[in-house]
Amino acid sequence: MLCITCKTGKTKKGKSVITLQKSGAIFVIKNVPAQVCRQCREAYFSSEITAKIQDFATKLTGLGIETAVINFEKIAD
Repeated sequence: MLCITCKTGKTKKGKSVITLQKSGAIFVIKNVPAQVCRQCREAYFSSEITAKIQDFATKLTGLGIETAVINFEKIAD
């Protein structure tokens, strides 16, 4: 896939970090599977991965957790 950010790099399978704000909470999620641009390092996430992250963030905010650093590999199942 050609990167839509830098318009010159090609993406490859990799992992990235997401910082997500939801309902006033802030979550940092590490080791998220992505297509990552070889040139500018922009990450692209599948709709399946995005849905898992959103669902998990909703659960955390429902528990009253306002900040967390999470390893995606531990929540992916």
